[in-house]
Amino acid sequence: MYMREDYQIERMAEQIVSIGELMLMSGSDVSRVEDSIRRMCTSLGATHTEVFSITSAIIVSIYFDDRPPITQTRRVRSMSYNLTRIEQLNALSREIVSKAGTTEALNAAELRGRIAKIERDHEYNWKYRIIFYAIVSSSFSVFFGGTVLDAFSAAVIGGLICIFEHFVNYFDINKFIGSFVISLFGGVLAYLFVHAGFGDSFDRISIGNIMVLIPGLSFTNGLRDMFAGDTITGLTRTIEASLLAMIIALGFILAGSLFSAVI
Repeated sequence: MYMREDYQIERMAEQIVSIGELMLMSGSDVSRVEDSIRRMCTSLGATHTEVFSITSAIIVSIYFDDRPPITQTRRVRSMSYNLTRIEQLNALSREIVSKAGTTEALNAAELRGRIAKIERDHEYNWKYRIIFYAIVSSSFSVFFGGTVLDAFSAAVIGGLICIFEHFVNYFDINKFIGSFVISLFGGVLAYLFVHAGFGDSFDRISIGNIMVLIPGLSFTNGLRDMFAGDTITGLTRTIEASLLAMIIALGFILAGSLFSAVI
């Protein structure tokens, strides 16, 4: 019976770390991930919980008075901002804590099913993202002085960039290489649209398309993490976002330079 109880606690700890991993993958700040894991582990009866999290890894050590400690590690390999998923995971973590020790407490199997449902139900449909990319691209094109033709071209190219991005991400290539290829693709299309008479300004079209690719939210969250005391995570996110921004700009610049020399 004692071994059975230990096994259940280990399985619950595994699912708790999975919640933290999914929160981190969805763009949650590190301090919230660590606090949520710590509170959920305490609800299991832990006397002390050590949580260390950065953008690419989570390490959790859980200590008890009457059983050996449990250590869980998780390598986080990707991230895509999904605020709806973060909200649902926060609600699930609070439910775990509030129901702990009662007849309504979730077991490991139930928790695994709830996590899988949240992960499955709150995936953004890439077909809807095409529309959002088009709207954002055209809006920023007009905001920065583009004409109606520029806005139209930016909208079409924005939709095509979304499709191409989905295709590139399918092969799970390096983030920096993928961003460069996507931005080069967008720059080539922008120049072709202007050359064909569907747009008036390569710069105005490109700046609209750049805005859907620039990782502004990641940069802001990096600064927030640094102000919150999570220096390693903050620096990692800030440097990564800055490098991505430079690579994206380089892709558009290279496309414009090549076509200016050829055509």
